[in-house]
Amino acid sequence: LMGYMNLRETKDARLSFEALRFCSALFCHKKFLLEWVGPSCGIQLFMEVPRPSICSTGVAQCLYYMANDDDTMEKVCLLPRAVLSNLTRYVLWLVECSHDSGRQWAVMFCGLACSFRVLLDLFDEQEGVRRLYNSISTLQILNPDSDQPGNPILKDDQEYNQRLSVRHVMVTFRLYLTLI
Repeated sequence: LMGYMNLRETKDARLSFEALRFCSALFCHKKFLLEWVGPSCGIQLFMEVPRPSICSTGVAQCLYYMANDDDTMEKVCLLPRAVLSNLTRYVLWLVECSHDSGRQWAVMFCGLACSFRVLLDLFDEQEGVRRLYNSISTLQILNPDSDQPGNPILKDDQEYNQRLSVRHVMVTFRLYLTLI
């Protein structure tokens, strides 16, 4: 599984993406998840996945499932600060530049991860709040001029995705504000 996740070893991005999705499904099993963040250093493998790729969306999904388990996140917080800083940088890149679904997974990860002080501090150091705000500030549903003639009308699925993005960011803001 880990061999397929490193795109330097394989040029098949689709296969790597499917391996990451399979990995995220396995993250529902606590034993596998704890083993992943343990000696195998799976977190660092995630950071090696190239950012402008479909595979980064799979990383975002894996990180979200990982953040759902507090025991695992406590173990993650024991990793060296440099690793955690890279993790935070990668997640915040996902928030800003990833595909819509990857962005939503990353935003939900931020909401869950901010309950851990070391990750909250890194989130603040890397301007996470600004990046979250920027991720929704340009959405067409929040633009008062979007009803003007000449502006394209959103399709139902586009409007739904934009509303979902706003909802995820607002939930993350709310969690963040309760923790600071």
